[in-house]
Amino acid sequence: MKRNLKEILTEVLVFPYEQGIVDALKDACLRYVEAIELGQFEECVLHLCLDIPASDLIQSINTQTNRKFPSRVYRALAGYVVGEVLDNDNDEDDNVVFPLALRNAMKAKVDDADGIISKTIDPACFVAVEDYWKENVAIPSIIGKDIVSKEIYDNSTWAGTGFDVEETFGDIQALAKFYNREQFKKKFAGRKPSDNQDIYVFANQVVDEIAAQDWLFTAENPVQTLKSLELKGSAISLANVKSKIRANSDTVNDDIDSVSVYRRYLYANDYEELGTRRISPLHFGIAIFYELLYERLKSEKYE
Repeated sequence: MKRNLKEILTEVLVFPYEQGIVDALKDACLRYVEAIELGQFEECVLHLCLDIPASDLIQSINTQTNRKFPSRVYRALAGYVVGEVLDNDNDEDDNVVFPLALRNAMKAKVDDADGIISKTIDPACFVAVEDYWKENVAIPSIIGKDIVSKEIYDNSTWAGTGFDVEETFGDIQALAKFYNREQFKKKFAGRKPSDNQDIYVFANQVVDEIAAQDWLFTAENPVQTLKSLELKGSAISLANVKSKIRANSDTVNDDIDSVSVYRRYLYANDYEELGTRRISPLHFGIAIFYELLYERLKSEKYE
């Protein structure tokens, strides 16, 4: 996606900047993109979606251009940076985690971000998240192999089987994954809320279990798993959802990623403006799953 910074800036300026200023801003943004890290990217995402200033970006722009700009200009620049990062970062981990960060935060975006978003973000970037799941969810076939054989049943030690551990590890791993997935399917088949359990509390509990599996890809299709649980019900406000989930707890958990906007609202009392948003049980479950997925991938790949 080609981005025209001068055109993007029309979303926040009444009178356009001279081309020389636009070029200086573009160069400063592109230099920032070259060395950006996940925490800086998260700040830019929140600046774009919620107008929470990305202090590191602002300082970098000011230093490189040797001047300051109106606060609304930095928001447009944050959008430009986010779009450029998503289009040009070739790191395998970044290609999944970065768009997932934006996807999660965009649930909380305010309407005045729409113009910048439409001119900076290529919607195709979000496909990477689903592609990542599809690429990793498969279990290699062991049909025709002898890993499950008479030697396994009749010997009490590994040495007695005659198998080479290095040659058979992949097959053993496939068996473990297959077993794990079959146990998961049995556990969730026909699963329903316990007596008098609220549907939102149930959805929250289920997605936490799905995201916390020892093998991340145990659920072959997490969204379909949630749909099979028939999380039905009319949409209610997030404030109402929060009161149900936090009914017996006033504990504040501040150890939640900033772009996990629903979980920050529920457990850290952050983003209070989200309280009026309405959401159905199914869409609530899906949203929370992707926030938990982001937090797990971030902890595994970046920390």
